[in-house]
Amino acid sequence: MPLSNARKVSAYVQSLDRWKGEPLYAALVETLRQHGIAGATAVRGREGYGASGEIHARAPLDLAEDVPVVVTFVDTPERIDAVLPTIAVMMAGQGTLVVNDVRIRSSAARP
Repeated sequence: MPLSNARKVSAYVQSLDRWKGEPLYAALVETLRQHGIAGATAVRGREGYGASGEIHARAPLDLAEDVPVVVTFVDTPERIDAVLPTIAVMMAGQGTLVVNDVRIRSSAARP
């Protein structure tokens, strides 16, 4: 299987960040699905900090509410570039986007 060019984006947000009343990470994943992006995954972090320097950590027994969440998505550079303006609007003032050009090998069939 040959390698192909792709673009990977990681959106770093907090679990309490919101977009139109719903968790931002969930809204991002749904928006990416609606735009036909090949795949997206949201992962909750155990601990982290951002621009404020404030540590966000999961307390024992998962009592902490505001924890880091990373939404990672991958597709062709053209598809990623087309959806990034929408994602940037949704994330305005919340979180950080990291964009990387990558090479991928995938055995998954795309519809």
